[in-house]
Amino acid sequence: MLRRPATTLQITSEDVAAYEDRRAREQDAAAAAAAAAEHRMQGTSSSSSPEAEEEERERRRRRVREERIGVGRRGQQQQQQQQQQQGRSGTS
Repeated sequence: MLRRPATTLQITSEDVAAYEDRRAREQDAAAAAAAAAEHRMQGTSSSSSPEAEEEERERRRRRVREERIGVGRRGQQQQQQQQQQQGRSGTS
C-alpha cells in the first residue's frame, strides 16, 4: 500500500488575528455579563453608557489588531525598523 505524505497546514497572520479577535469578543462578553450581574446585585447604574464602553473597546481592539498586522501607523514604523535591522544584519 502506498503512503501519502503528511498534509502540512500553514497558519497565516490573518488566521491568528481572527482567532485573537474572536477570543477578545468572548472575553468582552464575559466581562460585560459579569459587570451586568454585579450591577444588578448592587442595584446601581453605570456612570457611562454601555454603548460608549463598547465603542471604546472596539476602537482599542481595532487599533491593536492594525498594529499587530502592520496596518496602523505604529505597525508601519515597526515594520520599517525591522526591515532596517534585517538589512544591517544581512550586510554584516
